[in-house]
Amino acid sequence: MPFQFHIRLPESAIDPNNAGAPTRLVITNTILKDVLQHSSKAFTPEDVITIHCSPQAVFRVRPATRCSSTLSGHGQPILCASFSPTGRLLATGSGDATARLWDLNTELPSHTLEGHKGWVLCAEWEPRERKLATGGHDNQVRHAYLAR
Repeated sequence: MPFQFHIRLPESAIDPNNAGAPTRLVITNTILKDVLQHSSKAFTPEDVITIHCSPQAVFRVRPATRCSSTLSGHGQPILCASFSPTGRLLATGSGDATARLWDLNTELPSHTLEGHKGWVLCAEWEPRERKLATGGHDNQVRHAYLAR
């Protein structure tokens, strides 16, 4: 996991007239280049400097050059999709008044949820992945319990 390192600037180095002035200094190269030779000259080589770190999110981005898979099964266009908290399942809502649960390992539908009298416009998971709520054009919210 990548980290970002920074130090907090002393109060004397922060411009009180500038509300958007930075309050910390990010270390991207070395402490010598980024802190001691910084234009604010807030630090000297004799100062004690506390370095803070924060974990950074990792995103893998691939170019979408072609469709890698499809989920066939709905009779109308998919209007919403929601990944489960673990990422093992996908819930989709469609204009065919159904919601489907997809097993993402096999890319096959595991359940078809019926009951809405119109388009299924939204789907949302419970954090422990035991329940799914769907909202439809029929002004109803329906929920399904998932057996484990």
